[in-house]
Amino acid sequence: MNKTIATVIMCMTMSACSTMSDKVIQRSDNLSSRPSWASETVAYYEEGNKTYFVGNMIVDGGTSPSWLCIAASNVTKKDVADQIKQKLDYIVQAANEDMTVGLGQLKYVGTEASNLTVSSLKREGCYWEKVLTQVDESSKGIVYHAFAKMSIPTADLKKAIKDAASKKGLSKDFQKQVDERWNTVTSFEKESVTE
Repeated sequence: MNKTIATVIMCMTMSACSTMSDKVIQRSDNLSSRPSWASETVAYYEEGNKTYFVGNMIVDGGTSPSWLCIAASNVTKKDVADQIKQKLDYIVQAANEDMTVGLGQLKYVGTEASNLTVSSLKREGCYWEKVLTQVDESSKGIVYHAFAKMSIPTADLKKAIKDAASKKGLSKDFQKQVDERWNTVTSFEKESVTE
């Protein structure tokens, strides 16, 4: 009798799983819902005197939850570094700085600015969800969605970028372009995020 009940429950569960969409089956810290800052896209926002970045990743459900915050933080740092390098490259092109400065110097500025920024980022939040998701047409699987919220004082972010530009003896024009285009340098897929 117990086997019959267990079989019926298992069949009902399996048929329900085959027709449902992604379903969160566990959350970090037993939260009842996702924090408002945990966004599916790379988020950037300023609040008070800080700049916040939110990164996310999806990993296999067999991964240890204790590893998720570290990994999501590293993904966020990499995304921030890549964005800074791209933005500085844009400003260099706009300022025609590439005519007077070697490519090696320009790469140095982007790398130095992103390194100074990333080393100053502090993790202010971590969140993960264990999710039952559709793997293919006929099967479901378990994955984790992990999020990290990192911050840096806005003044420190600006200083790191300006310091990198001045270290290699780039022209005053380039440094002026960084100041004038500050919003371009720091426009990291902006989103409105509230706590």
